[in-house]
Order: sequence, then C-alpha cells, then structure tokens
Amino acid sequence: MARRTNVTCLKGDERTIEYRDWSHWLKSLGDLVLRFDREVYDDPLGYNETASVSLLASAAAHAGYLGLAEFYTTKGQRHDRRFAAQGRCDFWMASDARSWGFEFKQRTPKRLTPAIPLRAMEEAHDCARSLRRTEANSRVAGLIISLANIDPDDLDDARDDMRAFAQDRDFAWELRGEGFSTDTFLFFDLLP
Repeated sequence: MARRTNVTCLKGDERTIEYRDWSHWLKSLGDLVLRFDREVYDDPLGYNETASVSLLASAAAHAGYLGLAEFYTTKGQRHDRRFAAQGRCDFWMASDARSWGFEFKQRTPKRLTPAIPLRAMEEAHDCARSLRRTEANSRVAGLIISLANIDPDDLDDARDDMRAFAQDRDFAWELRGEGFSTDTFLFFDLLP
C-alpha cells in the first residue's frame, strides 16, 4: 500500500472557496513531498522560500490549477503604496472560481521561539499589501515553517506551538513528514 503524507487542516472555514481549493492543492503538495521522499530521499520543503514556492507551483499544476511563481509585476512602493514600483510576486494561483496573489516568508529555525512566526507573518503581510488588487481576486500573506532543523527532543513542543499559532490565522495546514521529510506548517491570511 502506498504511503500518504498526512495533510491536516488546522484552521479554515469549510464554507469558503479557499478551503475547498487550497485543501485540494495542499493534498497535491503532500503527494509531491512523499514522491520526493520516495524517489530522491529528500525533503523539498526543508530548504528555503524559493524552493518551497516552486514546489507549491508544481502542486497547483498537479491539482489542476494554474500557478506561476516569482514573476515580475507592478507593485505599490514599500513606503507609499499609491506609487508604482517594479517588484515580484512570489506566487499566483487560479482555480475555476478565483485567483490569489501570494507573498510568502519561510523559516527553518534550529530553535523555535514565539517571535519567529509572528515576525515572519508580519513581513508576509507587508509584502502582500504591496501587491496591486488587480493582480488577483485576493491577496494572501503566507508563511511556511519547516521543522527540519529542530532538535528531535524539541519537536513535540514545536508542533504544539505551531498548532497554537494556527488559531490566529485565517487558514493553516500541517504536513506531517515521514521518511526523509519533516513536519512543515503552512499559514495563510487573506488581506482586505
């Protein structure tokens, strides 16, 4: 019997398009993580933001959605968003019903403190606010926390901390690793 990466929704409104489409997308992400584990003995989400976002784009295609990573676009200037500036969008995805422009941050800490996810999510919010509203139906701040570098003795506490952090987000998923892959948490906030 084939192993399946355990993908669990920690927070999300089941009535929303995001819940429906993102659950399907992130199940595909779990399938790809398992395939990396099986075929190349590696955890593709344990590296950095660029590698993880490219895998999220692959998962979007795998799930039947359109996805584009790291593309140039016009954004609002950091200090005065009324003025245009050249920038990049981390990831854009579209289903039949909706499109999303994502700005991600990733952390792969050796030691997890409460400040790490809070600061990283604030940074993701700041970047997502720079996306023009015309880029997608919704702007999304995303945070990826990989537990790849956490000491095994601290993993249970780190998991508990991430599950608690999820309760303050709009949406959150946990990918329980097995084999060479490790636990990864994905957090999402929709911006107005």
